[in-house]
Amino acid sequence: MSLLLLLAACEDDSLDADCTLLTDALVHYDNETLKAEVDKLTVDLKPQTTEDDWIGHRKNLNTLINRLNAQCKQVEASLFCYACVETLPLQSEITVLVDSAGTQVCRMIDIVTPEEESLSYSYVHACY
Repeated sequence: MSLLLLLAACEDDSLDADCTLLTDALVHYDNETLKAEVDKLTVDLKPQTTEDDWIGHRKNLNTLINRLNAQCKQVEASLFCYACVETLPLQSEITVLVDSAGTQVCRMIDIVTPEEESLSYSYVHACY
C-alpha cells in the first residue's frame, strides 16, 4: 500500500514546474528552461477531440493555464488565442504577466497544438 502512495506522489511531482526557474526564464527569454518547465505541465495533456474541438486541445490549454496560475503565484497566465498561429502543427498563445523587481513584464508563450500528440512548448516573445 505504501509503495502505491509513493508512486502516486512521484507521479504528481512530474506535473510540477519550478516556478523560480519558470519566472526567471520568462523575464530573460530563456527558451531552453521554459521548454523544460512548461513541458512538465503538458506531458499528460493528450488531445481529446469533440464536435466543437476537432484538434482536441482547448480543454488541455485551459488545464495548462490553470496549472501555471495555481502552481506559480508570481505569474498570471491567460489564453490569448487557441490554434491561431497557422503553422504545422497549429500553435496557441498564452499571455503571461510576471513581476520582475516591481515591474510587470508581459510575455507570450507559443504552445504547439498538434492533433495527435500532447501540447508542448514552442517559443516565448514579448506581448503584442
